[in-house]
Amino acid sequence: MVKICKVGLIGCGGMGRVHLSAYKKIPNAKVVAVADIDKKRASELARQVDAEWYEDYTMMLKRVDIDMVDVCLPVYLHSKAVIDAAEAGKHILCEKPISTNLKDADEMINATRRAGVKFMIAFMYRFDPFFIKIKQCVEDGTVGTPILMWLTNLWRPSFMEPGSTQTWFTDKMKSGGMLVEHTCHWIDQFRWWSGEAESVFAHIKTVEEGVTVEDNASVIIKFRNGAFATITQSWYSYLSWHDVGIVGKNGSAEMLGPYDVLKIRSKGKSVEEFKPILPSLPMEDISTLRYQREIEHFVECVLEDKTPVVSGIDGRAALEIALAAYRSSQEGKPITLPL
Repeated sequence: MVKICKVGLIGCGGMGRVHLSAYKKIPNAKVVAVADIDKKRASELARQVDAEWYEDYTMMLKRVDIDMVDVCLPVYLHSKAVIDAAEAGKHILCEKPISTNLKDADEMINATRRAGVKFMIAFMYRFDPFFIKIKQCVEDGTVGTPILMWLTNLWRPSFMEPGSTQTWFTDKMKSGGMLVEHTCHWIDQFRWWSGEAESVFAHIKTVEEGVTVEDNASVIIKFRNGAFATITQSWYSYLSWHDVGIVGKNGSAEMLGPYDVLKIRSKGKSVEEFKPILPSLPMEDISTLRYQREIEHFVECVLEDKTPVVSGIDGRAALEIALAAYRSSQEGKPITLPL
């Protein structure tokens, strides 16, 4: 008989809907309850999967049949929800970033350790076939030891437009800022490929009126192994551009948006173009696969008592690097880690 992981979903906004869609494709997971302070959103998602809905997630946490919770709330609400869930004995998948500050991150990690529950931060690019391929190329010597890694990510999200209802993104106290809320994905990727960071140097600027987050940033991260990474990020650009890649001792890899092919070249070899073999999944749907695979992994960890490949410590490390970038920009000098 197939074991089923029973899930409680906390947060029925945009990311909650993305995660719910992924659960529908996972046969050994069942969302049995959802919670959101917006009754309409909660009831609409609950109807999709024949689940119960709650306005207060703490009432949902009292259910003994729930094995894990999936926290899809805005960043500033992560800490309390994770700690409450841990104290209720639930395993926890939490959307990135872990938090807006290190104090809350440490309290979340400590609470899950005390409770003996599994805790994973949802860095979905860890489960993207393109970025898994880069990690493999680092480890098998095709690219080899990282020397330089880079990200250029220029765009103008809808929440930057006047009249957006997603105002928490542009509120520094709620989102943590662009580097914390969004760039953490790439900081985590670079850590995954190259190991722990040593120092951070950055310049950040806010151009958009009426927002308290930075909307332009240039960051250099130096790693303990001697590698470094450059990040150029903008939420203000009226043209979109996305480019991520790595130069290693033995080769290089690069991928341009819209992420349809990864180019790899090693010493003395011609360029290889990598595309994942996904006959049943159109390439434009690759982004949905990332979420499905990260959730499948955590469900497997819960059902089979395995350790998640992404931890709360990984979430904290990415947050610390982002916070170091803010301090560097303020003080006009490189910041040595740890903070």
